[in-house]
Amino acid sequence: MKKISKNFYIIIGVAIVVFILIMFFLQNQNLGSSILNPFSKAQKEAAPAKSGTPSVEASLSYGEALKLYQGRTLQFGLSNMGGCAVNPSSVALKIGVKAMLDNRMGKDIKVYLDGTAYTIKAYSFKIVTLATSAPLPHTIKVDCETGKNNGQIILGQ
Repeated sequence: MKKISKNFYIIIGVAIVVFILIMFFLQNQNLGSSILNPFSKAQKEAAPAKSGTPSVEASLSYGEALKLYQGRTLQFGLSNMGGCAVNPSSVALKIGVKAMLDNRMGKDIKVYLDGTAYTIKAYSFKIVTLATSAPLPHTIKVDCETGKNNGQIILGQ
């Protein structure tokens, strides 16, 4: 049987450490601003629907919404580090389309799209229309809870 050199074990150890560091970096960058006014500095609360007008969320079941907004859904959950994670972390969508913000956590959360806040109840969702006055393409920064730049929506024509 051939004897494995000490250098081989060192190389394997370094490769494992590099892999772990890369995974940690990607976790923090990709997982862990306003649609209506992307240049808003204040993190203002999104306007609620007018009373008497049923919201899209009220008329759709969760399963129906998942089917209807397939490819246009951002799911929010817990990351491996205990923070808020966005899946997918990056998505390209057209201006004017409706997207689903889907909270898969057991608590109410605040999600910020270019600084505009949306409160989403535990295991619930919100439907938002993607719009901006910025020149296209425009990257909408998605922040979740206290995390910054957890994800992005690349908005185009």
